[in-house]
Amino acid sequence: MALVMKGLAGGLGLLITLGACQSLSQPPSKLQHDLGQMIDQSVPYQWVDISDNEYRDILMYEHEKEFKLKKSGIAPPQHPARQRIQYHMDQIDALLRENFPDQLKNVPPPKAQLILTRDSNAVIYPISQCLSRRVQMQGSTSKRETRYLEFTRSTGRLDEDRAPDKPVLCLDRSFTAAETQAILDWNFAEVQGCSYRIEGAGLQLGSDCIELFNDRENVPESAKDFAFEAVPSAITFYAGLLIDGREDLLIFDIAHEMAHYYRAHVVVAGSHFGVYYELKEKNPTARPQPSARLASFAREMAELIAAMGSRGVAALSAPQKIRWRELQTQAYDQSIGQYTREQEADELGLELLVAYGVAPEVAVENLLETLRLDDLRAKRRPAPQDPWDYARCKDGFDRRWQSDEERPLFVPIGDYSEEHHSLCYRAFNLSRELEVHPYQASGGKPKLLPPAGWKRLQEDLQKEVLALKRN
Repeated sequence: MALVMKGLAGGLGLLITLGACQSLSQPPSKLQHDLGQMIDQSVPYQWVDISDNEYRDILMYEHEKEFKLKKSGIAPPQHPARQRIQYHMDQIDALLRENFPDQLKNVPPPKAQLILTRDSNAVIYPISQCLSRRVQMQGSTSKRETRYLEFTRSTGRLDEDRAPDKPVLCLDRSFTAAETQAILDWNFAEVQGCSYRIEGAGLQLGSDCIELFNDRENVPESAKDFAFEAVPSAITFYAGLLIDGREDLLIFDIAHEMAHYYRAHVVVAGSHFGVYYELKEKNPTARPQPSARLASFAREMAELIAAMGSRGVAALSAPQKIRWRELQTQAYDQSIGQYTREQEADELGLELLVAYGVAPEVAVENLLETLRLDDLRAKRRPAPQDPWDYARCKDGFDRRWQSDEERPLFVPIGDYSEEHHSLCYRAFNLSRELEVHPYQASGGKPKLLPPAGWKRLQEDLQKEVLALKRN
């Protein structure tokens, strides 16, 4: 699956102006995801620079079956469409590094990867790094060894290798004892009750760490290595994003993913997000804070979402399903928002878009167009209180999100167990952002291909995707 350039301070809106020197300035901001704080933490182990071969052999190996990919479906570096994405990424990255060199000194420049399928998607897949240390698990009674144990910082969970046919486990980087200690301290910083210590060339995890396993009855006694997740320098784009729309609309998708990248969302502890708050007539001018009145609601939601696990609502008991539907209805009736990584990426992506010189309205247009295309493909018929279809969403947008009685509308978020809000809610939220933050793109403008050149790139890409599908 969602950071920068936000801000009202003392009631003054942020005006992002790009002159010839491409500099950025802004008033002080209370926001956690503003231009003055590009990254969440400066820990260098959050990111790792990877090669094209490492991307193919490690990162995409486990996704090939899921997306029915072939290695030939990964575009080479010289591919025109991949180069076009990389051009925009390089421009945005250079702009930010010019203004925030100290914050970004440990962050490798992001690289575009392009998957030649018709999917319209973009994503940052986490990649595993190994410490090259044997692991001894205290308190285990299984008397067995696994290839490696991996800690997932975003969920605070330990798990063992579940892909015995995967030839390459993880990136093998050399870490000193001091670096290994720093990596462990950073990974386990927000975990309660898991003791660990380095012993020579090995690593020992205390019996209290067993609580971090999903399957606590079958915890391995040892592992050949310990792995942790990092943000790879690769951002994966699928060809459908380029085939489906204009180049300026694509730039918002790029900016959204770059927001995820700089904020290291795939390794940020989940406790930093999932905040429930009450939507008022206007969006807050700072990052939403948890509502004290919603404490009981938030607690129940967290318990039910935890009970779902990876199976979703199907994992709930009959009474739990009833309660889940009741809470979803309550959320809609009370206009309850939920601040997730995806919402942060949307809001930061909007600001990156403007800083790059693209009109902010393009972000909302991107989301509406994506919804329109989704509806054409799926021909879905939303049920009451389900996410709105394109026709209803566009009508709300045209009315400036006001009802016939000129009262503020609330667009349903959709499934509160998902970090991705409904497309209409995302358009609704960014429209509200534009009301409270008077963003203006001025000065330098991105160099777009001429319309005929962009259309030719789309047609060539479409032909290539269809040819690969036939083969």
